[in-house]
Amino acid sequence: MDGTLIHSDTLWEQIIKVIRNPFLLPGLIFSVFQGKLAFKQYCLTHAGSLDPSILPYNQDVLKSIKQAKANGSTIILCTAALYDIAHNVSSYLNCFDDVLSSSDTINLSSFSKRDAILQYANSEQFDYIGNSHTDIPVWNLSGRAIIAKPEHGLVSKVEKSGITVHIVSKNTSFSNYVSIIIKQIRVYQWIKNTLIFIPCLLAHIINYDVIIQSLCAFLCISLSASAVYMYNDLMDLDADRQHHRKKNRPLASGAFSIPHAFLFIPILILLAYLISFTSLTIEFTVLLTVYVLLTTLYSISFKKIAIVDVILLAALYTLRLIAGGIANNVVLSPWLLGFGMFVFLSLAFVKRYTEVLIHADEQNKQIAGRGYTSSDGSILLNAGISSAMISILVLALYMNSTEVKILYHNPLILWILCPIFMIWLLRIWLIAHRGNMHDDPIIFMAKDSFSYIMFSLILAVVLLAAL
Repeated sequence: MDGTLIHSDTLWEQIIKVIRNPFLLPGLIFSVFQGKLAFKQYCLTHAGSLDPSILPYNQDVLKSIKQAKANGSTIILCTAALYDIAHNVSSYLNCFDDVLSSSDTINLSSFSKRDAILQYANSEQFDYIGNSHTDIPVWNLSGRAIIAKPEHGLVSKVEKSGITVHIVSKNTSFSNYVSIIIKQIRVYQWIKNTLIFIPCLLAHIINYDVIIQSLCAFLCISLSASAVYMYNDLMDLDADRQHHRKKNRPLASGAFSIPHAFLFIPILILLAYLISFTSLTIEFTVLLTVYVLLTTLYSISFKKIAIVDVILLAALYTLRLIAGGIANNVVLSPWLLGFGMFVFLSLAFVKRYTEVLIHADEQNKQIAGRGYTSSDGSILLNAGISSAMISILVLALYMNSTEVKILYHNPLILWILCPIFMIWLLRIWLIAHRGNMHDDPIIFMAKDSFSYIMFSLILAVVLLAAL
């Protein structure tokens, strides 16, 4: 079942549920030393069973099973998973005649699985679909190996044993898996971290050292953010699988395995800190730590608390600006921080409003993984537009500051920025209100030609004012 019928592994899915509660970790670690079966039972006891309706099934395998069922074959679900898990999957799919699974005394894997099948088949011929080296004893008995998404080296090993191999579902190619990794670490989200370059640009400090320092800071924030995104995806597996778009994320769909995520998370964090320690200041490393802690806390709990979640999202965007200043020893203008905070707050409200608007027709429906119901849209809309207008007010006040007169030769030209930002922000809200906004406004802006025109105009105005 695991890795064959289901792209994911049900034991790893339960481990994720257990580690959400830190108080269960000592017992989880202790159960490891009691054996695989005790470990599985601990996970089942404290995580409960899984919802079979949202698991990522291998459609190729499911199609083969249903075809065999239609041809009159008896179909048995034989798995090393515990009975509660296997029975729920069997009942949901409704295409199995019986279930063979691990029990309180037997871990049904490898030779024990072979023996159970041999006893059940009662010397009759059978076929077995699997994906693991532990399935080889079963295939030795059946004489034919039906393989789905085989483990590395499995096919050649089985073929060397003289067993006929039939592959119903191929593994992802290396190039495609690299693409999956890039998608999983959300490289496209790194565009948010270009905020790091803004403090130096606005301070008119551009040289080789600044570019290198800013790039190092950009990589540190990006790598650590990718690690937290991956952790967030692990914690949100169930909610993501019930989301119309997020269900296609690599972890949610089973394209990227949970064990690989546990491997990548520390690697990404270590790389971020390695760059920080070797290329940037201790102050930046402290800020990086604050950023990682806040994003982790957001993933664990704060994103489920209404209003607090958007405040923290805006603060995390603002931290990127601060990171750019610290990396290059540039003193940040309080006007820039104030303007940025309210713009980011407005965009954070857009993100939540879009998620709520999808369920607008459902009365008081609780949004999965969020602190909002389907009736909260008007509050988010008003708060978001108000934040956008406050950001324009802060920008207008900045025009009269002494800093503007020092940095710009033609400061009056900067007033053109106010209507540009107003048009841009209100257009985003108009699109969101019409239900046409991507649930991440940053991704929308990255694909929106009008936003690029606005950014170009903003850059042109700033350059003209500086000349």
